[in-house]
Amino acid sequence: MRKEEFNELLLADEKICPSSPVKQVLERYKKSSIFYNLCRTFYLLVYNANIIKRDHLQFECYISDDDLIPAACEFNETVKLLSTQYQAPAEEVKEELFNLIKRYYTCAATPEELDCKFRIVGGDPDRFPKEFIIVYDMNEFPNWDHFEERIRSFV
Repeated sequence: MRKEEFNELLLADEKICPSSPVKQVLERYKKSSIFYNLCRTFYLLVYNANIIKRDHLQFECYISDDDLIPAACEFNETVKLLSTQYQAPAEEVKEELFNLIKRYYTCAATPEELDCKFRIVGGDPDRFPKEFIIVYDMNEFPNWDHFEERIRSFV
């Protein structure tokens, strides 16, 4: 999705309060890329995440702190900018941005990325090819609440 379409989508979202800093930025600067870039950063975290084996049969999506910290810094800078520029409480801005990212991060993906939906991990080709194969949707956070908690620990 192009940045302009992304911004139009946000402007049309009735869940975003008309007086919020997000709406104010978009109404004043229709071509602003601040929210698109933030969502894109978070989308790429899950898209490029590593799939690791936790125990004998369990796999999970893993995003390292080294990858999380730059995203958290970008998030934090956006919170500071919006709360300062629009005299909004930082906590309210944080909540609004977390909600925005959760709902719209996949909208910042390219069509090619969205087409590459699944990664298959596990399975033993010498045994039953379909045994213990885990399929991950590379476009979805497997556990948003856990991910948000990790980001909050850095902001």
